[in-house]
Amino acid sequence: MAKPSKSARPSAKATGVAQDTATNQNTIATTKADPFQALNLDCINAVLKHMPASDLAHVQQVCRLWKVQTQDWIAARGLNMNFPRARNLPRIDDGQERHGDGEQDSDEANIPLAMERFRQFGIEQATTARWTSGKPTCVNEYRIHILDGSLVMAGDYVAWMRSGYFFCSRAGYQVDEDGDHCPHPVKMLDYHVVPEHSLAAVQLHAAGYLVIVESTQRLRAQMQGSLEDFKYSQFVIDLKTGKTIWSQAVPYRAIDQQTNTISPIALGWDRMFRHGMDVGTVDVYDLKTGGLVYTFEPSIPASMLRPGWTWIWRLGGRDVMVVLQWDVVAHEGEYGDEDDDNDNGTPRPTICQFEIIDAVDGHMLQTIRFKGWDGLTISFSSRLGEKAFAMVSEYTTVLGRRTGCCHTFEYSPSADGLFVDRGLETFNLTALGVKDVQREKIDIDPFRRFIVAVGVGNGCPRVVEIPRDPPALNSTVRRVHSRPVRLFVGKTKTKRPYRLREGRQIDIINRVFILGNRLCLVYSARPGYPVKLEYDVLGFEVEGLTRPTDLDVLWYEPDSCPMFLQHII
Repeated sequence: MAKPSKSARPSAKATGVAQDTATNQNTIATTKADPFQALNLDCINAVLKHMPASDLAHVQQVCRLWKVQTQDWIAARGLNMNFPRARNLPRIDDGQERHGDGEQDSDEANIPLAMERFRQFGIEQATTARWTSGKPTCVNEYRIHILDGSLVMAGDYVAWMRSGYFFCSRAGYQVDEDGDHCPHPVKMLDYHVVPEHSLAAVQLHAAGYLVIVESTQRLRAQMQGSLEDFKYSQFVIDLKTGKTIWSQAVPYRAIDQQTNTISPIALGWDRMFRHGMDVGTVDVYDLKTGGLVYTFEPSIPASMLRPGWTWIWRLGGRDVMVVLQWDVVAHEGEYGDEDDDNDNGTPRPTICQFEIIDAVDGHMLQTIRFKGWDGLTISFSSRLGEKAFAMVSEYTTVLGRRTGCCHTFEYSPSADGLFVDRGLETFNLTALGVKDVQREKIDIDPFRRFIVAVGVGNGCPRVVEIPRDPPALNSTVRRVHSRPVRLFVGKTKTKRPYRLREGRQIDIINRVFILGNRLCLVYSARPGYPVKLEYDVLGFEVEGLTRPTDLDVLWYEPDSCPMFLQHII
């Protein structure tokens, strides 16, 4: 074949021009294909505005340009647009949130904070999705003889007694050296109940402290004697080490006979509250040392301060004592139109009252009155940026319609008090398909808007979402036929289902509790089998969710959750 002549070969200049032309064409094509380069800023923001939060997280993985522009938009508008509750958090441009020497642009300085908040809200959204789809991430099982008492749980800690010894563990799973998930080890505590003694009270603190009050009968006392016929000792055990950090004798107080208890009134984050030696006073002790810190006189009779009906919350940087009173005297016209003879057969409610007292000087901060019906429980919001609690109860009309009631109060310091009334919401439980379930086998989360119910269909727990526009009370009742939730433990793609006591001796679910991002199921044995209780703690929390650390509003109650006394009434 003849070789081309030199005149037919392209020159170096022509080759360079051709390469530049090809590069420019590729650049133009890439620019046209890349919306972040082809569109102006307003159009890009319009595109990001219509993306769900999950897609916004994926967009940042494409390239640096997409990541920078997406994060700029999230910090400026996207955080509040996708998660409106973010507006309740401290402002990102607040001086305390700034970084650097102060000359940096506030938006740029606080983009990391905005992105961390966006990530936390996204994880919370994914956690709620696991609840509504019935996909827990882990499960812990605890089996206890009924004579040994009940399991107590607070925060991540779980404690129980077996044959006079106390054991503890942490709910959830840990990651071992190989990267596999395994349960936390069970630890035996350095405490033993001798046969001559008995337990008078057991309380678990969310920071990992177990408070035990034991009694020993005086030699001359009779078994049927009153509280003053016994001696009492108190022990505080650190669950991290398993050792008793302090103990002391608990003197008998006259008020103990009135309240019929010797246990502490309540536990604060670093304080223990007990009835004082002087009538009408409260002694406050350091939880870690047992030393008396101060004494105050509450503005209500001390006999109203009873364990299980009294809590310590931290609001506005201070501890407050919250006391629940049941069946107080109604004010004139307080019942409203609800009476036994009304048109829809709604039973008359019970008037309840919250007394919020300053836990330092004892003066009254606020009194909250509300209406309650059967199965009254208190539910705290575990959602970011929401500082609220709800009183949940239910009633059944004379026509057989079962109705759930949630009366919500939101923390909003004002001249009139600490909490504002968000109102009473009612929804038709019959229309949601949970008519014939016992109250102990139902728990309601009014903030994330779902119900966990047991006893419908084949008896498996199932999650029922509460619609934003729930069925009206006077609407036609249509039973919702939704198959029971199958609980899958592990990641989304796991194939191993969590079987609910199929073929086991213990397969009757007695109680259901929603504790933050955990679901607790309490089983009892069938007649004729050993008398045991089994507790299953199912975790739904997606990895990476930060626990609340803001002590300004302490919504995860530090006191223990008595799983056998969750329902107040």
